[in-house]
Amino acid sequence: SLDPKFDPTAPGLTPYRVAVPSCMDAVDPGFLGPRGVAFYRRHFEPPTVSPLRLQFLACSFYCRVWLDGVLVGEHRAGGYVPFFLDVPARELGGNHARELFVLADNRFNATTAPVHGLAPDFWQYGGLIRSVVMHELPPAKAQPWVWRVHVFPTSPSKGLVDLKV
Repeated sequence: SLDPKFDPTAPGLTPYRVAVPSCMDAVDPGFLGPRGVAFYRRHFEPPTVSPLRLQFLACSFYCRVWLDGVLVGEHRAGGYVPFFLDVPARELGGNHARELFVLADNRFNATTAPVHGLAPDFWQYGGLIRSVVMHELPPAKAQPWVWRVHVFPTSPSKGLVDLKV
């Protein structure tokens, strides 16, 4: 899975269907399954040819993401740390079906899970363990635009809040 020559378009990598989010290593009664690599493939049609942001709310441990066979990015923080990857409009190239391919690897090793040994103090499930969301972004010329707003209550009794953009 760490091989830079890995080909996500190889046939037979995703023969099964699974809901996302889910854990790839959960077994009856729901814990302590095998560790390994899971592959997720999804076909979709973007609503427009705008830039996209793929937001992953959790992928454990290591994650690599491809769009139409082109590596978009990777995530090494693992666990429940959300992350996002931006896909520029030039890489979308038109309104037709796209293929999103995600590799999730939850094997213990010194690179992707260095704090875990053979006897960790908790079980870290693997896979896309929280939702994946596709956001359509405004064109680059429309900048600046708001991605996140933090709301801080200042007077709950009066319903007052501070917003930080």
